[in-house]
Amino acid sequence: MPAAPRPVVPSAAEAALWGIFGCLLVPGVLLATGKEVEVAAFAAGGLAVIVLAAYVALRVWGAKLSDIHEGDGVG
Repeated sequence: MPAAPRPVVPSAAEAALWGIFGCLLVPGVLLATGKEVEVAAFAAGGLAVIVLAAYVALRVWGAKLSDIHEGDGVG
């Protein structure tokens, strides 16, 4: 019986790109719906902080996970 294919896991950089897309999209939608520029800027800044924190966490987690798997011969 053939082995099941491994699921495709996006990289931290790919996840960050989607986060950046959201950081641009959300303020644009807020401005298009009539919100003040300050509200859109605050939303963009808050989202940027969250995306940066998630990117760093994914990089650290990925590095630790690869270190763990180096010792057991898996991927």
